[in-house]
Amino acid sequence: MTTNDPRAQSEITAAMQAHRESGLLDEVLVDRYAHKGDLVAFIDETHRTTDRGELSYYGLSAVIFHADDLPQVRRDLEEIAEGKTWHAKEDYKSPRRRENIVRMADYINEKAAKPIVVFDLKKGDLAQEADERKMRDYVLRSTLKHLNDEGIRDVVLDAFPTRLKHNVEADREILTDLQWNKSVDADMWMHHARMGEEHALWSADTVAWAIQRSEFGWKENDSRFIAPMTPNLHHAYARTGLNVPPVVKPEAVRRANQDRRPPVLDMQARIRQAKEKLEKARRDSAAKRGSNTQPPARNLARPIAPPVTRREGPTQSR
Repeated sequence: MTTNDPRAQSEITAAMQAHRESGLLDEVLVDRYAHKGDLVAFIDETHRTTDRGELSYYGLSAVIFHADDLPQVRRDLEEIAEGKTWHAKEDYKSPRRRENIVRMADYINEKAAKPIVVFDLKKGDLAQEADERKMRDYVLRSTLKHLNDEGIRDVVLDAFPTRLKHNVEADREILTDLQWNKSVDADMWMHHARMGEEHALWSADTVAWAIQRSEFGWKENDSRFIAPMTPNLHHAYARTGLNVPPVVKPEAVRRANQDRRPPVLDMQARIRQAKEKLEKARRDSAAKRGSNTQPPARNLARPIAPPVTRREGPTQSR
């Protein structure tokens, strides 16, 4: 949306006010929605661990609304939730509030601007050992590429707890890598927001929980919560034996045409070359001395001890 004339500026101001009055507390999003006025994908994660604490399942859900519809969407979601807070997992614990999850799912199916997207992985789907970050990397890549193909440029993800804030930068590196490889549009935009400040994220939370429930819940409850969204659901199951592609760091992107060998490998190569050079010099010197004199007999039977060297550095990055 342009701001070149007073009428356009007035529309932007009115849109910003509408978002704030509907409960949006994230000013970055207030500004983005009002100026961009386009489709927005809301993304939340779901995961499951085994009794031994091993991650066995990871998924991301994406629900798409138009920015202009969000003020009404927030009001409707709050009415369904009967308040200003929502988390499907917690609401399920109350028999009375379980029906609200079904109502929320039905509303999402009716109001979403495009099909609901779910990408997920089971641990056995990866060819290598999978931790949560590796699984998120693959699933986020797949989700962003799908959204891009659907014409979605604005992506709002559920924020991480403070102790996991490093994942925000990791997510952004995924997007940067996809943009560099031209797998997504250069204008794709990512923001992490809290569900308490952007209630539209409740929709993605509901889908993520319902999907996991359909995969792992008790049989009599498997279909109850996901059923209302089934007609509008794009569920992409992963293939077996996937290899997660490495993430190219932003600084490495800027050096795309240069040698990208890790510093540890460069150091090891230099040390190896220095050793080879020193050993060659010793052989040449010994050969030169041998042409004039013979070494003492006692030295012929005693092997020469190798030079003492320090550790060459770590074998893996942390």
